[in-house]
Amino acid sequence: MKSGKPELQIKPDYRKAADLGMDATAVGGAVRTLYQGNDDSKLRVNGREYGVRVMLDYADRDNPETITSVPLKFNQGRPIYVGQLAKLDTEPGLTAINRRDRSEEIQVTADLLPGFSNGVVVGNITKWIDSQKLVPAGVQYKMLGEQDAQARESVFLMTAFMIGIFAVYAVLASLYNNWLYPMIIQLAQPQAMVGALLALILLDQSFSVIGFLGVIALVGLVGKNAILLVDYTNTLRERGRNRHDAIAEAGPTRLRPIMMTTLALIFGSLPVAIGLGRGSEFRQSIFIIILGGIILSTLLTLVVIPCSYTIFDDLSNLFAKWMKKPLPFGGPEGFQPGSQSGSGSDETPATADVH
Repeated sequence: MKSGKPELQIKPDYRKAADLGMDATAVGGAVRTLYQGNDDSKLRVNGREYGVRVMLDYADRDNPETITSVPLKFNQGRPIYVGQLAKLDTEPGLTAINRRDRSEEIQVTADLLPGFSNGVVVGNITKWIDSQKLVPAGVQYKMLGEQDAQARESVFLMTAFMIGIFAVYAVLASLYNNWLYPMIIQLAQPQAMVGALLALILLDQSFSVIGFLGVIALVGLVGKNAILLVDYTNTLRERGRNRHDAIAEAGPTRLRPIMMTTLALIFGSLPVAIGLGRGSEFRQSIFIIILGGIILSTLLTLVVIPCSYTIFDDLSNLFAKWMKKPLPFGGPEGFQPGSQSGSGSDETPATADVH
């Protein structure tokens, strides 16, 4: 904000004006007449009418004593002057007055240097203003720009994020016809979030509203590896394999398609994540988050998902017993390698009478 030219400001004393039976309107009307003039009077000469403007002489406008000596009215024969009801100060005026919600506004703008996130900088500025008491009484401050957009859009983004998680769970639950197995697949999502944050930290990128779109995209992307493992494990168990053997075989068998889909996604997103092209920094954080989440999730999937599958399968069996329903895949299964029935004991050869 640039300081304007010096101006003469007249500040009425409302209490004195009320004691004398007057208000600030009388002071304002008198000053307006002195400087802007009053053209209510007309002069008629030979049938022609001329406008007459009554105003203060230009030579007296810069003299504050002239203004203070102007009488406003007479009270019991005594004149009441402007100087009795108002105080005159010379202060710099405003070059422009901006308003927001009917209040005067002064905007202070700044650009972030590389390596600094918007949330951290705004937090430091807020603490600095509060600790130093830089804002006087009666003045309010509000963060605008990217911070304001982030505050407004975060509600909608969080809603989209939660809807995405629920939609993935609902679809998987309907396909698996099971309430616990979809939770195994969704355990890949926390791993992806950790990978996304690590990628931002390592590459010195800030987390913004645009980057949150990458987090929402990860909700649906990172589940593919777990789906491949869990689906093939269930397929092997339906063929008669016990849980341990099914899990041990599903990992190496599905490793190739997992790596193929992951590498295709990585190399497809790499040009944007590197920041090639004009304006790429605007969308760069999205693909950095996606790459970090996909890479870490893929590395941990082959370890976390089999262990989680075992835990949730035991919970599913306990839940089925409690509800007195048929156990999944024919009943509880142990970890004995090579066992086809999953009971942990050697199978008894079947006998039949031959006629």
